[in-house]
Amino acid sequence: CLYSSFIKSKSFAAILQEHPCNFTLLNQEGYEVSLYDFIGVPILLDMSTEWCGYCNIAAKDLLLIKEEYKHYDLEVITILFENGKGEKPTLEDLKGWAAKHGVKYDHILSGDKEMLNPENDKNWPVAGFPTFYMIDEKMTIQEIMAGYNPSILRSMIESVLLDNEVKDSAK
Repeated sequence: CLYSSFIKSKSFAAILQEHPCNFTLLNQEGYEVSLYDFIGVPILLDMSTEWCGYCNIAAKDLLLIKEEYKHYDLEVITILFENGKGEKPTLEDLKGWAAKHGVKYDHILSGDKEMLNPENDKNWPVAGFPTFYMIDEKMTIQEIMAGYNPSILRSMIESVLLDNEVKDSAK
């Protein structure tokens, strides 16, 4: 889906304004969640692992971010690709992540590493963990950030949310 544009340019910029590949994964309660279930609302997609230090720091901030931007109906979705042993996360791992970080939203998903495989036509480019995708309500990738910096992440979110607010008020 996204990788061919990414690999040609070696830049995340090549996939901005593209529609992301859909996925259907299990959440911490064992229910299937698909990305395209959220068409119509902005999404902050967090791609993380349990063993990643910065992913753990970001997880605590994502609760605050979800609360800060609730009036925009911002959905926060975390995909964990590996547990602390480097294996695919189980439901128990997902529940443990939620409990450890006080997560109250329902979208902590067990990722499939095949999503990151450049040979897969439905892959997601990730330069490291965490990687954040900001997707607008029209399901278009607007911003991408590899790594974690809380002020840059908030600026990224605000640029998309405020841009959409300006577009809506101009109608």
